[in-house]
Amino acid sequence: MRSVFAGAPAVPAMVALMSASVASAAYTPLAFGPLDDPGSGLYFTQVHDISADGMSYVGVLSNNTVRVKAGGVLYTTSGVGAPQRLSPDGMVAVGGLHGATPQRWNIADAVGTNLPGTDIAFAGGPNPAYGLVYGTNNGATAFSISTPTGVLTGGGFVRANDAFTAVDPGAFAGANRGMAAFAPVAVLMGHVPGVDAFGWRWNYESGALQPLTSPAGATSINIGGVGGELSGDGSMVGGSITIPSQTPLGQPAYWDAAGMGHIVPGVDGRIWGNMSAMNYSGTIGGGNLFGPGLTNHAFIHEFASGESYDLNEVFAPFIPDGWILTATQHISDDGSRIYCHALAPDGTTRVVVLDGEVPAPGAAVLFAAAGMLAGGRRRR
Repeated sequence: MRSVFAGAPAVPAMVALMSASVASAAYTPLAFGPLDDPGSGLYFTQVHDISADGMSYVGVLSNNTVRVKAGGVLYTTSGVGAPQRLSPDGMVAVGGLHGATPQRWNIADAVGTNLPGTDIAFAGGPNPAYGLVYGTNNGATAFSISTPTGVLTGGGFVRANDAFTAVDPGAFAGANRGMAAFAPVAVLMGHVPGVDAFGWRWNYESGALQPLTSPAGATSINIGGVGGELSGDGSMVGGSITIPSQTPLGQPAYWDAAGMGHIVPGVDGRIWGNMSAMNYSGTIGGGNLFGPGLTNHAFIHEFASGESYDLNEVFAPFIPDGWILTATQHISDDGSRIYCHALAPDGTTRVVVLDGEVPAPGAAVLFAAAGMLAGGRRRR
């Protein structure tokens, strides 16, 4: 497959390294609960990233400090800046501080419950400080950098802008939006003259670019987050698309392996929102949905069936009175653990985890709780 840019030379499109499995998002709800109790009345307000199995995470506490959970241990961190992302196995966290040398935290280096940070540096690599790391690949050998947009590898720093200007001198790379764990693919905003696309996939090894195109009438897009919204091979990317002739606000959307954008259906009048979460297999996405007069609700979308589900409805029997799930943040690879933002009865925003039992691949797409929910859905 080749992508031909108007007024520019042909650019080879990247080849996906893995295909999405035919797993089902359908499962039996089992539990609802907060993350680990850090003590002293603190609670988690944000989770930046989780491991593939959903058991490890990088989270932010209500006092704005960062903790890393791995191997059953809740670590405090030291060093420059703070962790932002995790490797799929949960053994390496990456992050740092703007204007400083990129940082990583190896679980193997932990001393008790303290996790020290170290500089990310390679012999013969770049000397300037490249700041905060927004993502890493499997094995933590490549690192996504935001300023300037690029990837730090064992061979040095690769600038995304070089790939754009190689296509057209007037082209330019924009903001980093994350990198794939199992393929040399990064996702970013950008512009190429004559190409109707706001978002791009970039193969940082070959330099190939692939536009993320939108349906007719779209005026803008948003790629879902900074890394949590794409599959492990980068072939599926979540976000939102605005088509003013249909609705004034952005609708949750995703881009497939061919770079085509697709609007995600809403649930019960909630049609606006963003797909900001996806599992590594690229079979389940999620984020937030809202609508006219309706507040944000967390949702998941199953790509195989094309169905969207409001998690407040799916987990209604397990959610305590007064709690509202407002956005899906992260999804474990098998879909059995879903991290959500939740509005607590006291008005605070907290992170909760939803546990479910996932059927074998190929099982019918049917929520076991559907019968219970049909008789009395919660309306908020």
